[in-house]
Amino acid sequence: MKNSEYWKKRFVEMEEATHQTSVKKIFNIQEQFDKSAKVINEKINSWYQRYAENNNMSMLDAKKSLNAKELKELKWDVEEYIKKGRENAFSGEWVKELENASARAHISRLEALELQCRQQAEVAFGNLNDGVSKHIKDVYKESYYRTAYEIQKGVGVGSNFAALNDRLIEKVVNKPWLADGKNFSDRIWGNKTQLINQLHTSLSQMCITGAGPDKAISQIASKMNVSKANAGRLVMTESAYFSSTAQKECFKELDVERYEIVATLDGHTSDICQEMDGKVFKMSEYEEGVTAPPFHVNCRSCTAPYFDDEFTKDEQRIARDEDGNTYYVPADMTYKNWKKNVDNGFKFEQEIKISKNINEEQLFRPVNLDKNNVFESNRGDVNILAYKIINAKNNIYVSNGVRLKPKELHKIDLSITQSLEKLKIVNSDNLPTVVIIDSSEMQTGAMASYNAIKNKLYIDKEIGNKEKLLELQRDAASPKNVLSTYVHEYIHWMDAQSYIIGHGEIIDSKEYLYWIRHKSKKKIDKLMNKGYNINKISNYANIKNKEGKYDEVYTEYRVKKLLGE
Repeated sequence: MKNSEYWKKRFVEMEEATHQTSVKKIFNIQEQFDKSAKVINEKINSWYQRYAENNNMSMLDAKKSLNAKELKELKWDVEEYIKKGRENAFSGEWVKELENASARAHISRLEALELQCRQQAEVAFGNLNDGVSKHIKDVYKESYYRTAYEIQKGVGVGSNFAALNDRLIEKVVNKPWLADGKNFSDRIWGNKTQLINQLHTSLSQMCITGAGPDKAISQIASKMNVSKANAGRLVMTESAYFSSTAQKECFKELDVERYEIVATLDGHTSDICQEMDGKVFKMSEYEEGVTAPPFHVNCRSCTAPYFDDEFTKDEQRIARDEDGNTYYVPADMTYKNWKKNVDNGFKFEQEIKISKNINEEQLFRPVNLDKNNVFESNRGDVNILAYKIINAKNNIYVSNGVRLKPKELHKIDLSITQSLEKLKIVNSDNLPTVVIIDSSEMQTGAMASYNAIKNKLYIDKEIGNKEKLLELQRDAASPKNVLSTYVHEYIHWMDAQSYIIGHGEIIDSKEYLYWIRHKSKKKIDKLMNKGYNINKISNYANIKNKEGKYDEVYTEYRVKKLLGE
């Protein structure tokens, strides 16, 4: 089975599962609305029978206060409403209104009816809000983990990814995502307000005209049906959006670079989804409603990861746990079992034996650490504890405070190798130890820093992200070349080796800096005497020239000469 066909099939199945879950939720919501509508109808009919049938009730009669017995009966109901409101976290505003009503000595007959009818509306919309909130949280979580499962099983690498927590999900689902700045809860309560207004209007008209309850019941029922339909559309649209958002976040975590739009092609597929079907976009272009679903209300399109290579679905697949240990993701492994292992901290109990059918060089090397090979170092006030990466081609360590993705390791490891090749550095026994750290450990704001005394090359983990790297080195020589920063630092190392050959071990940093800067100044002066404009090297070089750090200027010159613009 070709790659594209596999991903389309799996992610369409995921979308269909999400769709069916949402349909079930809509049925449940409709049932709640129907129950509330039935109670409202009963309240109106009972009220009409009690007050109007034999009394030819007018609006004036409707505004008469309840007698003592009637008021007592109503307050029993109101107290129950307040209790339910507090227990179920209904609108705080509504609970306050009920408390005020309970404290009043006079309530009109019409007010009493409105209170009873409105309570049913509050219950219906309160249940809707809670139900939708839980539903889209479940959709987000399920879509995220299901996506991780399918990618790991399909690609064959069990890369680490960020586990979800309830606080994160809460933050995500409550964030407005449409241009009007409203989240799902705002839309729900907005629909409720419309229904409440209709209740008041219909009941008032019933009393003003002296008509029977049928018209009022019909108007309210119609509005309830509209609210029910709106709720259904809201559930489907919010589910589609947050399912798509969860997939996007998981794609990013697992270093998916491109994705494909997959439409559910049947007689109900919209023109826009038909048009978008099969289009491939970069992850940097991901925008819900524009380059990713949902494209419209009730959208059933989904996204799938897009890779150029092909694989055989039934091959054994290598995966890795968070400690870098190899395990299989069996072809018949269920999502339930996979999720159980995720929840248990990626602890797989299977015996490991790498299949000959798999070429690991085709995969990103996992961040496999040797916890017994560790060293400590200091950068300023920061103590760094670093572990050796076993399966990197170069001598690379990673700080204990850094969560390094396989793709980031691949980019860094490859760039080091290519930089050494560019500089024609071969089989040197004294190459610097590379230590990957984060920005807080780097402290200086630099992307990389070579320490000549320790022979350590510290690099910020962000250097493993191409887009961030190019942005950060925009003021350097050869800013569009991903090797620019690496080559710069290895030239510093080469200068240090020249000093060691002529003067011995570097012990005093001030002495070494005086030597290298004096030597670099001579080189720069020679270039200028030949007519070379050093101001055109780079913005970084210009700054360092003014600071008298001529070693940086001459290093930048050599980077530019080697890599070009």
